[in-house]
Amino acid sequence: MCILQIENLTKRYKGQSVPALNNFNATFTPGIYGVLGPNGAGKSTLFYILANILDYNTGTITYNGENIDDIADEFSLSLGYMPQQQKLFEYMTVFHFLEYFALLKKINMDDFKEQVDYITKKLGIANLMKQKISALSGGMKQRVLLAQALLGDPKILLLDEPTAGLDPKERIRLKNFIAEQALERIVLIATHIVSDIDSIAKEVVFLKQGHLLEQDTVSNILHKYKNISHTYLISKEKIQFYIDKFNISHMQEVEKDLLEVTIVKSANENISVELLENCQDIEKSCTLEDVYLYLYSEK
Repeated sequence: MCILQIENLTKRYKGQSVPALNNFNATFTPGIYGVLGPNGAGKSTLFYILANILDYNTGTITYNGENIDDIADEFSLSLGYMPQQQKLFEYMTVFHFLEYFALLKKINMDDFKEQVDYITKKLGIANLMKQKISALSGGMKQRVLLAQALLGDPKILLLDEPTAGLDPKERIRLKNFIAEQALERIVLIATHIVSDIDSIAKEVVFLKQGHLLEQDTVSNILHKYKNISHTYLISKEKIQFYIDKFNISHMQEVEKDLLEVTIVKSANENISVELLENCQDIEKSCTLEDVYLYLYSEK
């Protein structure tokens, strides 16, 4: 079993007083981990460091008990990285793009042909191998990026916003495929879209301004924060008042003039009972989206 351990990891960008990562600690074993947080939380910085794109200032990263600085080549070949930005070689065909990354990963051509045949069929892009990347849709480009990350059978997958720009059907398909890949791999998914990981993640990691807020299973997180949200029936004519006053994670019409509304308290303030005394309370469980809003809302 592979183990990735990060201890007291800190990264400061030049000219910035606040670290992008601040004494970050985490342990990862095979399974899917959702790395959650808004822009600027430190998600991409963490991935850049693990992918050896960025140096870090202090801290230790070990892979199977060995410092990654001492096994740089081996660790690099153990990684598959899908970046957030679609910076592809637009002039290449899909085949040549994947072939190029296979060469970088030192994969022999016989293995490459076998791997690319399997991966592209699973991702539904086998019929696109002769097409230029410039001709592909955003969703297909995402699949090509994931395909290159999977070349070489990496034991660690870093997926930065893997479902960005995909329609709902593509998102579900890609999410299910990613879940299949996590049986013997560590899969880190950086995202601010909670629905991408709430049903497939072994654990979720909440980052805020470089600090680790939480790392735990979804069920434990939901139990810990079970009292942060309440659902009410509120008339349409009064809804604007509540929108202005509270954090709302869910709003759905249930009758002609009535809305079902989930209100999430902020991390620094409880929900004012007096303001909601005329609203009908509905029994409803807290969701991971409620927790996200609670931890990151500035209201």
